[in-house]
Amino acid sequence: MKIKITFDPDGAYGYPKDGIIDAKQLVNDYIENLNEVEDAETISFLKRQPLEKSVDFVAEMWRLDYDIIPLAKIRKCAICGKLITEGYLFDGTTAFCDKDCAASFFDDNEGCVEILIDEGDRLKWHDEFPKREHYRVNIGHSSPDCFHHFDNEQTMFRWISEIVGEEIRSFDDCEGWTRKQDDEHGLYIEILRLNDLEKFYKNRREYAQCLRDIVDLWDKARRLPDGQKRDYLIRLAGKRYEDANWYYEKYPEVWQGEI
Repeated sequence: MKIKITFDPDGAYGYPKDGIIDAKQLVNDYIENLNEVEDAETISFLKRQPLEKSVDFVAEMWRLDYDIIPLAKIRKCAICGKLITEGYLFDGTTAFCDKDCAASFFDDNEGCVEILIDEGDRLKWHDEFPKREHYRVNIGHSSPDCFHHFDNEQTMFRWISEIVGEEIRSFDDCEGWTRKQDDEHGLYIEILRLNDLEKFYKNRREYAQCLRDIVDLWDKARRLPDGQKRDYLIRLAGKRYEDANWYYEKYPEVWQGEI
């Protein structure tokens, strides 16, 4: 969860106005201050709460104002690494927070940057960045290591071209390459578009937890003699297996070679 600090009284806590930070950082900063006075009760309270409630608590105590920023609206400056929600985009993918960083990208050629801005085609200012497309790509493998994620098509197609040893420039090229392959070897290019990245990661975590529970429960059941407790663990493992299948059927993108 990312937040933008919109008000920090007199800059007392060192957060730049409109600076974007991880919500956990805010809570941890507060806990570090509490450690100095050994306020164990408040620290325990914050660690037990959902992150959203902890952030609200800290913001109220420090009189901070903040906005929650969706990950899809955040970019990282390619030069300074600052997290930004507005700035320049080059070719729709590379982000810069200002002209100085854009010039650094072009070997400090400020004239080049001015020309690109005037042309208004490849280098554009955005008051709010467009939502990024996210893709999950797999090329004919079931190993989890072979599932790769990309947030722009150019990088994705370049990577696919390197892997398959053939120039791939479009989704049609991917389909054409797959059709040419021998079905016996099961080679294919699979691309899934992830419209909501936050939702994907949430579903992915739930799905992965189901798989871990299945392995853990079967492990415990095998070590027990026949009896009610063993039967209970086996039934519970079966239930978690059903849960995993439900996630896979409803959100097929969560699968990454595990089953």
